[in-house]
Amino acid sequence: METLHDAFAAARATAPQAAFLAESALSGGREWTFEAAGREVDRLADLYGRAGWGAGHRIALGVGNHPRHFFHLHALNRLGASIVPLNPDHRGAEIRYALGHSHARLAVCIGPRRDVVRDAIAADPALAALPVVDVDAIERALPAAPTPTAAPVAPGDAELAILYTSGT
Repeated sequence: METLHDAFAAARATAPQAAFLAESALSGGREWTFEAAGREVDRLADLYGRAGWGAGHRIALGVGNHPRHFFHLHALNRLGASIVPLNPDHRGAEIRYALGHSHARLAVCIGPRRDVVRDAIAADPALAALPVVDVDAIERALPAAPTPTAAPVAPGDAELAILYTSGT
């Protein structure tokens, strides 16, 4: 196995009905098997890939601790793209720092987070062109990638994510 997605794909192939992910009862209590999650990862990877997203791109994810975070993570990792998870506790300046420092080219956010991210980037002209897409509208709102994908790198050298913590 070379990447996180490779490990996921191997588990899906060997144990498709095994539990992959579960929400708490407070969030609905839904569970996904590796096969069900894999179908969603396939759908998202196809969507991102058709729009030109892949190796060399960084996509900010503002979906918090939600199952969709993992579906997008695996879909983007499959394509060679990297994610920049946006901490749900971060506010304007911290969001601007993470987006600017990481050179994210797209932000995909859950409803209320989308508005916070949009407000944050509105205060920085350097980020004004950054598209912010609602995760629930991604099928119709995902923009084309602004640059072609980069040449793939050796999987051991591929970037999975850039994490910004309270100590960053």
